[in-house]
Amino acid sequence: MKKHFLSYISVLLLALLLGCEKDTGTSGSSPVCFYLSPEPSTRATDTEFEKGDAIGVFAAARDDESVPAQLHPSGNFAANKKYIFDGEKFVPDGESNSIFITSYPIDYYAYYPYATVDNPLEFTFHVAADQESLTESDLMYARNTDGSGKNNIPLTFIHKLSKVVVPYSRENVGGAAGTAVVNDAYTGCIMNLSTGEIRTLFDDGQQDIVMFKDGNAADVSFSAIFPEQTFSAADPFIIFDDSKEFKLSADRLFESEHVVELPFMGKILEYQFAVTPIEKNISSKGGTFNLAIASKKYYSVNGTLIPGTETPLDYDCSSSVDWITFDKPTLEVTVAENTDTDNSRTGIITFKQAESDKQVSCTVTQSAGEITYGAWTVTISANPTTIAAVGGTSTLTYSAVRNVLTNGTVTGTEKATPTISGSATGFTRSGTTVTAANNTSASSRSVTYTATHEGKSATCTITQYAGSKQYASWSDWTVTVSANPTTIARTGGTSTITRAATRTRTWTWNGVSGSGGTETDSGTPTLSASGSGFTLSGTTLTAGNNTTTSSRSCTVTATHAGKSATCTVTQSAGEITYGAWKVTITANPTTIAAAGGTSTLTYSAVRDVLTNGVVTSTEKATPTVSGSATGFTRSGATVTAANNTSASSRSVTYTATHGGKSATCTVTQSAGSMTTEYGSWTTSSLTVSASPNPVAASGGNSALGCKANQTRPKYTKWNGVVTKTDTESQSVAVTATWSKVSGTGSLSGSTVSFDNNTTTSARSGVYRASSGGKTADVTVSQSAGSMTTDYGSWTTSSLTVSASPNPVAASGGNSALSCKANQTRSKYTKWNGITTNTTTESQTIAVSASWNKVSGSGSLSGSTVTFGNNTTASALSGVYRASSGGKTADVTVRQSAGSVSYTYTFTFSDGLTSTSWSSIAAGGDSKSYSIVSTRVVKWNGVQTGTENVSYSGSSNVSWASVSGSKITVGDNPNASARSGVITFTQASSGNTIKVTLLQLKKNSVDIN
Repeated sequence: MKKHFLSYISVLLLALLLGCEKDTGTSGSSPVCFYLSPEPSTRATDTEFEKGDAIGVFAAARDDESVPAQLHPSGNFAANKKYIFDGEKFVPDGESNSIFITSYPIDYYAYYPYATVDNPLEFTFHVAADQESLTESDLMYARNTDGSGKNNIPLTFIHKLSKVVVPYSRENVGGAAGTAVVNDAYTGCIMNLSTGEIRTLFDDGQQDIVMFKDGNAADVSFSAIFPEQTFSAADPFIIFDDSKEFKLSADRLFESEHVVELPFMGKILEYQFAVTPIEKNISSKGGTFNLAIASKKYYSVNGTLIPGTETPLDYDCSSSVDWITFDKPTLEVTVAENTDTDNSRTGIITFKQAESDKQVSCTVTQSAGEITYGAWTVTISANPTTIAAVGGTSTLTYSAVRNVLTNGTVTGTEKATPTISGSATGFTRSGTTVTAANNTSASSRSVTYTATHEGKSATCTITQYAGSKQYASWSDWTVTVSANPTTIARTGGTSTITRAATRTRTWTWNGVSGSGGTETDSGTPTLSASGSGFTLSGTTLTAGNNTTTSSRSCTVTATHAGKSATCTVTQSAGEITYGAWKVTITANPTTIAAAGGTSTLTYSAVRDVLTNGVVTSTEKATPTVSGSATGFTRSGATVTAANNTSASSRSVTYTATHGGKSATCTVTQSAGSMTTEYGSWTTSSLTVSASPNPVAASGGNSALGCKANQTRPKYTKWNGVVTKTDTESQSVAVTATWSKVSGTGSLSGSTVSFDNNTTTSARSGVYRASSGGKTADVTVSQSAGSMTTDYGSWTTSSLTVSASPNPVAASGGNSALSCKANQTRSKYTKWNGITTNTTTESQTIAVSASWNKVSGSGSLSGSTVTFGNNTTASALSGVYRASSGGKTADVTVRQSAGSVSYTYTFTFSDGLTSTSWSSIAAGGDSKSYSIVSTRVVKWNGVQTGTENVSYSGSSNVSWASVSGSKITVGDNPNASARSGVITFTQASSGNTIKVTLLQLKKNSVDIN
């Protein structure tokens, strides 16, 4: 492809416009043509079109004249029309590729090189593996959204891929290079022709790219085009002649729409000098720590160390303060203790590399001396710790003390008075004096005192001995004895003897007057008894029955330790008495049958004869018997009952009486009974019926019924004898034998059944009952039938949901949710309300569903899902659920993955990428530069922010160094001027800007 520069285009623009206007003719009769806009593209490149180059053009018609039209996957105004560059403009490749203007605005989207495009929103493109023809891999894009409606449309093409240019100088490197290959690159990408967004296909795998070679044998450059991607510093980036490796100094992103120049440089000498850490915080106590120091020189090519060229370099060190010392052999730093409790302090250890004079330092910051306090130590003691039982005092001694430390070392103490607590029965405290009262218990007792100060405590315990009782002499024994009762009945009985022996003495606690009391001792006296008719067993005195008519007594004596006492028990004289008369009467049997019978009475009277209340004999007599009732007679001991002709039972009670006492017994006769007997029922005629009658037209059953008209004799009997005869009549349901005589219906047992009457006429049948030799007929009818048609309700069986568009563009937008209900209903043909035929009808209708978000991304408003700009490299999706008619269905709405791009700016403050510092004094100098290093962040073509980008500086000469943006040039000891280059390299992009150094020669030469 030949090169045409923009300067040429601006000269030819007027002629081009005149040519297109001449070709256009009447508006709408000539196709649209495109020309190259003279406006500068978004990046520097001299690549232009040559005659015969083909581009693809898509066009979209606007719905809203004020809003540019967007392309769709299909159905656009014009789809992939092929236009050919004729040297001045792009014209259609034949009539089938022509685009004609309309009365409404049209927007245009173009790309190069021409290819088959199935979907303009996902145009897949691969660069060539061998880029000998570089332009075939140069994917470019342009769009015109002016909507002017003119025939002549200007286009400004943008290079969408990343281009790397590697200048190769045989003089710098020491040998020519024939070929160059980019190692393991991704070659595929997908571009949205509507938005210009592009993303790399990382799933397609990697392959080597043979670079385009341009230039003479001595100085050439190699170029390659590929999609945006990051190359690792760990692997070779480019391989020259299958042998020389070009490695990046750090992982590097090659961005879309950018050209990066990376010279392949020769061997240079570099110095490394670093100390770790560069800052250290030390506590006020001081201490030690070790440094890691790297000090060497080596040769490198393109920032990559050449193995075997490393040489260690010595260095000097110094400390800005005397409290920091450095031991070079062990790399150990010692920091003294800071005893200044008011101020922290800072010191610097400076290291200077031999040969390069590079300096590094480590800043040490030490905290101010720290005052701390130890834990409180609380003590308490008592003297004495034991007090006599009679009472006394003890003195408490207590204190609280803690250490005062400076940087952890004890430098003094602090004292305080603790709080004292503690109490117990019998003890009181006043200040440090504890007083114990007389202990009037037989147990020792104690009190514990606790000294407490700021959470620390200590205890001591004071104990008082147990008290003891002191006794006087015992008094004489006093003996007592008593009986209860003192009088026993004439019939005999017992009396309980109570005896006791006591003596007393006085006592005190610990000999303290008034502190004690009186103690009583008891004993058990010995008992003895004297008296006829009495016996003593333990403390029980027993008297037998006194069968004499005189009273008698017994004396009981209690004796203990030579002391005694007595008591007397008396028994009354004896007596003859009689018991009460006991009268009895019984009957056997006690119940007589209703027909009559007899029962025998048995009766008597008896009483006891007692001496002193004890039965010694009995006395008998014959009682008087009385009693009568209707139907009963008595003769002596025999009772006779006549036949009972009543319906109730009856009875008679007999009473035996003697000496004011009586007893009774009752004889009962069962009630008389009347019986009724019946003859057999005789059928005289039958009565028949049917229910329901008529039967409903829909069919059903009619129950046949039969009743027999019957008579029978009735006999009344009393006690088995007939006294009356009557005749009874009844009409009762009977189980007849049924038969069909004629007509419609079917008979089963006593049920007549009719099917659904699917005619419009009534129908009937005659049925006959037979029972007891008699017969009767009944006519059963069925109503005329009628036909109707019914429909069931529409029922939703499932939902069908969709979203459009789906997916939503990565830059954001809306997707409209829609829902259709799949419904069925039944159609019923009925005779008499009974379905005789059923069919099913179906329909699918749009419904207004209730939508809710189930999970994932996007926001829901009504039936619209909205996605914002996708600022991630992953596709997003959300699940949304429609609910209608008790059914639900889900649809997944997706958003395309976001694509991030960066536009880097790396210049000096005047916008230049290179400058020079000339006439530098031979004695050296330093100079700082103002550098602009930023990048614009775009997600899906939408700017989301601007970031500052770090950069580093390097020198290709040892006599010049760079720190940040400051360049320092050392003394020139030579009699000739010298030059060098300082290169600033932007992180991430690898873009560089340069300062060319020119230092004047030394005016005088030292003569040894």
